[in-house]
Amino acid sequence: MLSVAMQKVVVAEIRKRMSAFKEKRKSEIDIPLDKACLFWAWHTLRALWARDIEAQLQAGTACWMILDDQSDEDGELPNRFGYEFEWSAKTRQSIIDGMFPEMHVWVAVAGRGKEPDQIIDVTVPYFEQRAREDGFKVNMKLPDFLWCEAKNGPGTAWYEADAKAISLAYSFMKGALSGQPVTICL
Repeated sequence: MLSVAMQKVVVAEIRKRMSAFKEKRKSEIDIPLDKACLFWAWHTLRALWARDIEAQLQAGTACWMILDDQSDEDGELPNRFGYEFEWSAKTRQSIIDGMFPEMHVWVAVAGRGKEPDQIIDVTVPYFEQRAREDGFKVNMKLPDFLWCEAKNGPGTAWYEADAKAISLAYSFMKGALSGQPVTICL
């Protein structure tokens, strides 16, 4: 696994790549940065591949704890925020309509030898932002990015990849890179 200092360098590069991509393709891809996990993951892959790190797209369900247990005295407030993928009628209709269904996309690096599997997600701050925008009470500060061992990640996050979601993410990415419009279904 890269050192924390090197991780920060890579994340800065990803953000620079994403900003340039968004500016270059703004007439074709008009998606707010906080809803563009597919493109963030693509630029994460590119930055890692440029460093000869074998990485792959992951997609499915992801959520973060946004409210600590002590803040919800009656147990009524939602304490997590995220995106849930399920193979449902709504998901299938989104695909039929050409819309990217509800899911989250991130990157994984398979460990080699004694190296652990890793999860990389540079969109973590957007979980907090979107939760606030959607009217959720938030009192937990989320990290600037997630780069951790897949089995020993923060106890405040949950990522579950799904084979159908991964296949859909790759299909939508291929379409977007060939000039097809991408619309987000949320």
